[in-house]
Amino acid sequence: MAFCALAADLSAHQGRVNWPALKTAGLYALILRAGYGREVSQKDKYFEENYAGAGSVGLPVGAYWFSYAKDPADAEKEARACLEVLAGRPLQLPLYFDQEENSIPAAGRTACALAFLNYIRAHSPYRTGYYSYTAWFAGVDLAAIRAACDSIWLADYRANYDTAIPRDIHQYTSSGSLPGISGRVDLDHVYRDFVSETKGEGEMDLSFDTYKIGPVSEGDRQSLAAFAEGLGLGFAHEGDYIVIGPASLGDRKGLLALAQSLGLGAEGVAPQEPDEPTEGEDKPEGGEDRPGDGEEGDTGGQESGGSGQEGGEKTALTLTGAGPAQAELIKALAGLWGLGVKEGGE
Repeated sequence: MAFCALAADLSAHQGRVNWPALKTAGLYALILRAGYGREVSQKDKYFEENYAGAGSVGLPVGAYWFSYAKDPADAEKEARACLEVLAGRPLQLPLYFDQEENSIPAAGRTACALAFLNYIRAHSPYRTGYYSYTAWFAGVDLAAIRAACDSIWLADYRANYDTAIPRDIHQYTSSGSLPGISGRVDLDHVYRDFVSETKGEGEMDLSFDTYKIGPVSEGDRQSLAAFAEGLGLGFAHEGDYIVIGPASLGDRKGLLALAQSLGLGAEGVAPQEPDEPTEGEDKPEGGEDRPGDGEEGDTGGQESGGSGQEGGEKTALTLTGAGPAQAELIKALAGLWGLGVKEGGE
């Protein structure tokens, strides 16, 4: 049976929520407005309260950011502000870019959407989504937007609404009502079980610092590479896979969450063991360990600073047959190693 569940989206327009009452509504999830515009000061004044309230009654959440961006640079500023407002809070549903403001020039709408979505993907573990209404979709490059995000959320309030545009969430009314909320509220049908998809995130294997992820599509590869570059992580392409790392614990969580959101496997890569030295190759010529080659404090089997002789006299290198340039080089190295140098002799 196809999945279908009820959700609602909330913002400051709904005011303060009676959470115990809302719990009885039978909702699958809430999508919360995090804010709008390009400044952190434009966060939704009820976002933090709504996020905490949803958690208090066990409701999964997604988020959206209402855009006014008229060029890609502004869209990136909005993305940065959005991430600062979210402050790493986990989301069980995607983070949606809400683009519906008519003052945004039609020619730049796709570029703005891609700038926001790509920035979020590169700098966070969140799944991304795109929201607008049916008529708006006719004026954007939907294929490019779908390639840059993980979900489409479409608003169409008509009885005979559009069915040609694929969507995971359909906002079917702005005049709904729910217990615990005063006034009208947007209601949505959710056709994808996002929560089940994210349940495995608590079981991530974080014991490796490098991961091989895939098999990947070209879009997945670009998203993962951008994510790695954004965090300053190394990456390499291996056929249908991408290897990323080494990564800190926090970066590993973000990387694996992103891989899971893209539906990709992630296999930990064990560090390569150094090759076993063959006989005669494990020490410099002369059979003496250089300080630093062995374990901490190892100076070739001698006490630190000693020569094996009573009194702790420093070991001395004897220059025999060395040219002037070689002699100067050896003296410099000996000084670094704390050794003396003798001219000539046995």
